[in-house]
Amino acid sequence: MQLPIWSWENRHKYPGVPQEPDKFVQAAISGTGPVVSRAGSTLRLPPAPDGRSQLAFLGQTAYKLADIQKAITGLADAGQRLLSTASLDSLQSVSMVTLGLSALTPLLLAAQFRHLNKRLNDLQQQIRKLSALLEDRYISELESGIELLESGVRQQNKGRIEGALQKCNDAAVFFGNRVQSAVAERQDRRGVLLLSRHLSVAICGTTRCFIALDEDAEARKMLGARTPALRRAARAVFQQTVARDPGRFMIPALTPDVSLESFVDLFRQAKHAGALDESDPVQRALAEQPSAAALFETLREKLFSYRRMWPFGPRPEVLRSELLDATACVEETNRVQSLADFLEESQRTGRRAIEGITLLDEEANRNANAGIALLDEKSKDRVSPYFVWGM
Repeated sequence: MQLPIWSWENRHKYPGVPQEPDKFVQAAISGTGPVVSRAGSTLRLPPAPDGRSQLAFLGQTAYKLADIQKAITGLADAGQRLLSTASLDSLQSVSMVTLGLSALTPLLLAAQFRHLNKRLNDLQQQIRKLSALLEDRYISELESGIELLESGVRQQNKGRIEGALQKCNDAAVFFGNRVQSAVAERQDRRGVLLLSRHLSVAICGTTRCFIALDEDAEARKMLGARTPALRRAARAVFQQTVARDPGRFMIPALTPDVSLESFVDLFRQAKHAGALDESDPVQRALAEQPSAAALFETLREKLFSYRRMWPFGPRPEVLRSELLDATACVEETNRVQSLADFLEESQRTGRRAIEGITLLDEEANRNANAGIALLDEKSKDRVSPYFVWGM
């Protein structure tokens, strides 16, 4: 799914979106006009005629467990292009957090936890002080919390969900503190990302518990308290990688992996995640006008300097690793933040958050693979797993 195409096809539904082709294209190209923009799972629409902000939300009704594994390990398939387009499909195996309320699915949280544990075992031998930032007790707490949540939701057992809430919330507090410590100590970005991902699982588990218990206000409060740590992690990882020297990623060797369009979108998402340092001239320019033209003009001088440095420039495999980590941390932060947008929009419209979970289930049942489905790896003709909905 590509947002400009969707915006054009649905322009009549949303006041403020340009209706004439030339004006729409100009707004989309410039990145500053009244078109739909994405931040994680949230679609920000132009203000309504009365000035009221308009939000819509992306949903996902199907996923591949293999994509979660690839996102966490950072191992792409042979020949796989990383971010060659700014489409949702290109992010499938980059972000372990799925779109919309599917991010709260207990089955998904359990799969994420399993692969994070394997990743932790791999990294402990490589990253100094990583083990000191973790405690087996809270890893076990999170694991048992997710297990209780899954059985509680499946059996509609309030007692089990309350038990899961305590464990997931304790884990969220612990990992939130550990993320802050890792960032303050300037830990290896891989360790920061790993801790951030554990925190995301704990936050999503806690949010799902609160929604199941019909305690939306507590869910909003918790998200407000825990997402700042995710934002700090996103900023730390982004500044250690892409932001350090964006022009490096424009080398010819990365042409199949990153396009101008996808690179500009990464900076848009980084801005929403609080990952940009606007004291830096390049980041400030792209924050003010995130467009391919602005990116090229901002980096023009450095692009030619890289040409003079060739073949002594940065290694493509190192750049791919940096790009994956930066994109993952930024995208996952925004997708978790979108849960807060959803809860706030639910409150504004007088609806209970659990109604959104019901809507997700209904939409999934319309999918050819009914339910929060595992996509058939061999299937080519299938219903799109994405949908858009508003309050």
